[in-house]
Amino acid sequence: MDAADFWRERLRTNGHTGWSDPVIYAFDQLERLRLVRGWLVENGIRGDWALDFGCGTGDFSKLLLSFGFKVVGYDPFVRPAIRNTRFVYADSYTALAQLVVADLALSITTLDHLLKTEEAHEALTKIRITLRDGGLLCMLEYALDHSADRHTFNLKNDYQSFRSLGDWEYLLQSTGFRIRSVCPVPHPLVQPSAEYREYAHSFLVRLRRRFPRLPLTRQWYDKLLGWHAAKILGRTRLQTSAGVRSLLKFIICEAV
Repeated sequence: MDAADFWRERLRTNGHTGWSDPVIYAFDQLERLRLVRGWLVENGIRGDWALDFGCGTGDFSKLLLSFGFKVVGYDPFVRPAIRNTRFVYADSYTALAQLVVADLALSITTLDHLLKTEEAHEALTKIRITLRDGGLLCMLEYALDHSADRHTFNLKNDYQSFRSLGDWEYLLQSTGFRIRSVCPVPHPLVQPSAEYREYAHSFLVRLRRRFPRLPLTRQWYDKLLGWHAAKILGRTRLQTSAGVRSLLKFIICEAV
């Protein structure tokens, strides 16, 4: 199965391109959105145009729109159902090159799916061309502390590269970026947040795990899980995993 078939099949099966496990997805997507939203608020990030690189079904594009950005959503496989005059969709690098220069770019677990180093280098080059000098690239990607972590955590699948932080540093520097900050963030399977642990042990989640084929699960129960996850996340302040060995990193870069 090539990349296009893989992502379109995942969209058809799950209704999105995130975690195939609906219990994890219901919480993790909201936790990621909260992370990016918190960063935007805490740092007073504003601008005219933003790029959502690998936009998928468009959750992060919608977040950027809510902050007043005009948004270019790039994804060669999935077109988000966003009807907004401030949203533009690009399905190729050629289409992306014809659009305006951006102040901010997001890549949310997208670049690590480009398995070959040359593909990741090309993608970062395209993002750099799209950004103005001094613009920011915000990455949430797998960035291992040590290459050996691939074996330690048994990180094996056919659609992720699991690069090390050192690999990312080389790629970013060689494509015109300077790393401003690196922050470890929770991972639901390896380094779960306290909120995720509470969610995972709740009655609603245990019931969903026990009866995975409940009637109308996709139509109503998974929405109930999303509501439950939002309620738990809404009670607590945003926390990162600073000082903790983590597979996922929130990496902020400046275009130089």
